[in-house]
Formats: sequence, structure tokens, C-alpha cells
Amino acid sequence: MSVFDDRASGVVVSTQRARERTQEVWQAFCSRYNINPLFRNIPEEDDRLKLLQLFGKKYRTGEISKSKRPVRARTVEVALQDIGAYFTNMGQRDPRIQGERLHPSLKQWLVALFKQDPAATSVMPCPITII
Repeated sequence: MSVFDDRASGVVVSTQRARERTQEVWQAFCSRYNINPLFRNIPEEDDRLKLLQLFGKKYRTGEISKSKRPVRARTVEVALQDIGAYFTNMGQRDPRIQGERLHPSLKQWLVALFKQDPAATSVMPCPITII
């Protein structure tokens, strides 16, 4: 069993499919802008981060999201994680990471997105004895 098999066996099938769909969206995005999906034609780290943010912005507005609807910040964050997984699966460095942490400018941008999201709406369960 290879390392890739070990890693894949730890991921739920639906999660793996969702990750693959996000990676397909990433490849289509890169194709549209004539960008190598592994950034081989983008040498500057700052430019790479700007492209990830552009992808995230278009994903958030629904322009390229899988649902074609606007999504919340957490969904954008997961999509960017899927792109990072794409890079690492291809033997490349995850462009989101600087050192061992998320790049500060990308982290700051994601925090701003989270602040823009409305508060989560939750329904309080009502005990049957009250009814």
C-alpha cells in the first residue's frame, strides 16, 4: 500500500469527491486566465497569493462555486484547502503556507471574509413537554 493509498483511506469518499470537484473548478479557473494550475508560470509569491484570493472571491460570489450560489467564508477556506491539497498531491509546496502557517496576508483576508458573514442562524429545539 502506498502513502497515497494510506492518505486516501483516511478521507471519507464524499469529501474526496468534493475535493476533486473543487480541484476541477481550480483547473478551469486557471485555464480561463491562462495560468498553469501549479503556478509554474507565476514566479512571484505575491502574485500567487493574489490569484488565490481572486479565486476565493469568485468562489464566494458564486461565479465559480460548485453550487453557483454565493457561499460563506468557511466554504471559501475549504476550497482553498482543497487547492493546497492539489499542490501537495502533485509534489509541490502548498502556496497558501509560509513556513508552517497560513500566509499572513491570506489569513487576514479570510478573517475579513468571516467578519462579513452574518451570524449563524440556529433553531433552538423545543422539548415535546412544552408543546
